[in-house]
Amino acid sequence: MLETVQRLRQGDLSGVGELMTASHVSLRDDYEVSCLELDLAVDAA
Repeated sequence: MLETVQRLRQGDLSGVGELMTASHVSLRDDYEVSCLELDLAVDAA
């Protein structure tokens, strides 16, 4: 979360997107708490 805040302050929106995608992948793969609709929304974004 702190890295996200730092990137936001730097205006690094691409970097924030990378962190958000990595977070989703971790939740999906490590904890199996995603669904098809959420996976599609992440892929579309």
